[in-house]
Amino acid sequence: MTINELIKLNRKIYGVIDDRLYSVDDLLYYSQKYMLRFIDQTENKKNKQAKIDLIAALFWYIALLCRFHIDIEKELWKHYSFKCPRCLDIPCSCENIDTSKRKKTGRPSSRRPKNLTDWQQMIKKIYPVEEMPDISNKLIKCLDKLSFYFRNYIKKPNDKNFKELKYRTTDYFVLFFESFNLVNVDMEQQIIKMFKNGCYVCHKTPCICNYSE
Repeated sequence: MTINELIKLNRKIYGVIDDRLYSVDDLLYYSQKYMLRFIDQTENKKNKQAKIDLIAALFWYIALLCRFHIDIEKELWKHYSFKCPRCLDIPCSCENIDTSKRKKTGRPSSRRPKNLTDWQQMIKKIYPVEEMPDISNKLIKCLDKLSFYFRNYIKKPNDKNFKELKYRTTDYFVLFFESFNLVNVDMEQQIIKMFKNGCYVCHKTPCICNYSE
């Protein structure tokens, strides 16, 4: 399953209700809610529910990306092509070097990941060793920044703000891969398993849950 196929699956199941029922604030809230649930479930060793909450957070997030027409695969390759975008190294060496002295490195386009599993493995090579406290801290900080940049672009919709928004949304998408690596789950296989019969709750395509709280 490619990233574009993941997005098409999301739109096929949830596109109609996402567009009709939920504002940008709603989509942000639900994605953040399920990500915080993932953190809580993981810390309490409830891995089965943690996987479900992580996928739910991802699907709410994809709805946001679609709302703003962000080509997340293009942005991922632009910033994370076999390197950390900050230290430009693989594995990441941000803690050990002065990132102001980083040097650009070329990455052959032929190595571009072909599917979600390939992307997940590439991110693992960039960020190979992480513990739950590290991931939790990164997620919470990124969620806070993400909310700001979405609202900032809505208030001031210009090219500069949209460029920054795309960069921040890419950082957060990478954290999904890191989170799946943390719990040793193949993102692609988990998505196929959860959505083989449509929505994982109502088992319909399109979804008829009309979820709210």
